[in-house]
Amino acid sequence: MKKFIRFTGNFIFGLFALALLAYIVSMRFLPERLKDIVGYQTFVILTDSMEPTIPVGSLVVSKNVEENQEIAPDTIISFHVDRLGDDVIFTHYFKKKEVDESGKERYYTQAENADRYDDYKTYREDILGTYMFHIPYAGKVVQFLQSPFALLELGIILIILLIHHLLWNKFDREEKAQMELQMAENANDLVLEAPVSVMEQTNEIPGDERPVQTTEAEDAAFKVPMEADTETEEVPEIPYSAKDVLFGYRTAASSGAFENSSAGFTLTVGRNGILRLEVHKKKKGSTKIAVVTLRKKSINKIKRIMKDSVLVIQNLPETLANGYSVGTGSFFIFRGKEVAAWNIKRNNLKKTKLKDYEYYKKYKKDMQYENDVLDIFKKVKNVLKEEGIKLNLDSVEIKAEKQS
Repeated sequence: MKKFIRFTGNFIFGLFALALLAYIVSMRFLPERLKDIVGYQTFVILTDSMEPTIPVGSLVVSKNVEENQEIAPDTIISFHVDRLGDDVIFTHYFKKKEVDESGKERYYTQAENADRYDDYKTYREDILGTYMFHIPYAGKVVQFLQSPFALLELGIILIILLIHHLLWNKFDREEKAQMELQMAENANDLVLEAPVSVMEQTNEIPGDERPVQTTEAEDAAFKVPMEADTETEEVPEIPYSAKDVLFGYRTAASSGAFENSSAGFTLTVGRNGILRLEVHKKKKGSTKIAVVTLRKKSINKIKRIMKDSVLVIQNLPETLANGYSVGTGSFFIFRGKEVAAWNIKRNNLKKTKLKDYEYYKKYKKDMQYENDVLDIFKKVKNVLKEEGIKLNLDSVEIKAEKQS
C-alpha cells in the first residue's frame, strides 16, 4: 500500500511538473499556437498604470477577441503597442473608437488614473483579448518560471523523477529472460513477423552499396526536373497503394491529383526500403527512371522521422488551402497519408499578419500546416541526400553507381 501511495504521488507530481514545463515552453516558443488552442492568453503587468484595479506583478488572463465581436467602452483590453520601435503589450481601458485620417477605425485607450487618452495609435488587429481576471503576484512567478534557470531546474527535477522511477521499479532481468525462454519453448508455433531482408527484396548481397536498376545505359547520374521529358523506354505505370508508402512525393504542373496526363515526377519510399522514381510525360503513361534499395540505416531514420511526427501527420488535412487552386501541384505521402498542396511555400506567420491581416486570418492554420509539411519533407530530404539522392520540391537527382 505504501508503495502504491508513493508511486501515485510521484506520478501526479511528475505529471504536474511535465504539464507546467510544457505550458512554460509553449508560452515562450509557441505563444500563437497555444493561444489558438486554449482561447485565452496570459500577460504579466509590469507597471502601475492600472493600479489599484490591477497591481504590479499580477498575471492577467484575457479572452481572445472574435473577428466581429464588438468591444464595449470601459472594457479592459490587452493590445500590441509600438513603443520606440519595440513591440510591447499593454493592458488598459478601451474608451472609444473613431475613424482616423487613414480611414481606419482607431481604438482610443487610457490607463487607470490618466487624465487623457494614450498617445499611440491602436487598431483592431492590435487587440489581443479582453480582460477576464487577474491573479496578484502570480506574474512574478511566471516571469521566474520562464527564465532559463527555472527551465533548467524543472528539467533536472523531471530527470530525477525518471531515474527514481526506473530504480524503484527495476526487475530481475535474468528471471524475465528465463521466463521468456520458457514461453518460447512452450510455443513452437509462435510466428514472429520480420521485414523482408534486402537480399530477398533485390536478390543482391546487402551492404552499404545500393543496387540501382535503371533504364539508361551510360550515365550514372539522373536529374529529373519537373518539365523533364526523357527519351528512355516508356513503361506502364505500376500502381501503388498509399498505405504501403512510408514517404512519397509527386510534383506536377497542373491542378490535378495523381494523374498520368500531367508532367512531373513521382518518388516513393516503401516500408520495405525500396525507393522508386518515375518521370511523367505530358502524354499518357510514365517512364520508369530508377529503383533503389536504401540502406537499412537510412530507412530506419525515415521511419523515426515519421514516428516522431505522427501527431502532426494525423492533424494534417488532405488538401492544404492557401488561396491557390492551380499552379505547381505538390502531393505528399507521410506514413500512408496523402496531402495535396499548390504553390506550397514556407510561411512567416508574424510578417504575413502585419502585411496582409485578412489573408492571415483566413489561412493562418493552413500556413502552419504548410510549414509542418515542409519540415517533415526537409528531414526526409536530408536522409536521402546521404544516399546520393538530391530531392527538391521541383526536381530530383540520383547519383549512384549502376548495377553491374
